[in-house]
Amino acid sequence: RIVVLGASTGGPPAVQRTLSALDARSGVCVLVAQHMPPAFTATFAERLDRQSSFEVREARDGDALRPGLALIAPGGSHLEVDCPPGGLPRARVLPAGTADRWVPSLDRLLASVAGVAGRRAMAVVLTGMGDDGAEGVRSIKLAGGRVVVESADTAVMTGMPEAALATGLVDEVVPLHGMPGVITRFAAEER
Repeated sequence: RIVVLGASTGGPPAVQRTLSALDARSGVCVLVAQHMPPAFTATFAERLDRQSSFEVREARDGDALRPGLALIAPGGSHLEVDCPPGGLPRARVLPAGTADRWVPSLDRLLASVAGVAGRRAMAVVLTGMGDDGAEGVRSIKLAGGRVVVESADTAVMTGMPEAALATGLVDEVVPLHGMPGVITRFAAEER
């Protein structure tokens, strides 16, 4: 199972709180698209690694996805997932273009995860400005996956969660402190 956490403004504490409350033995791989400049994502990953039972690091192109691993999209780049024929899902780190609106792009990450994991994928849209993630949510739902957004009660900025909600494809709206429980239940489901 692949769980994607997406966030922008207010996201680092939300991602930290969510990831640190999850058990790495839950059987999920976590991918994070946090809008953040290039110089900060490696340090962010190191901090999360110390505060979580997951192995957390900045994604490198070709990293094999596995349970208990959490990869942070490198700032200034896009993180996507593919699965070569006969192989295992792997991370792809791709350069951002000058016209890209959101970097790293939650939409791009979710679309790629939907294609690889289908109903074994969960999108978690956390606090943030803008509408990044709304199109990716469509991809996850079309593939049979699950979509959860942070409620306005706890989101620092409601733009990203509200944009996802506007698609009409959200399964649950949950306050931040409830996210780990929702993810844990998803990890334990037979699907």
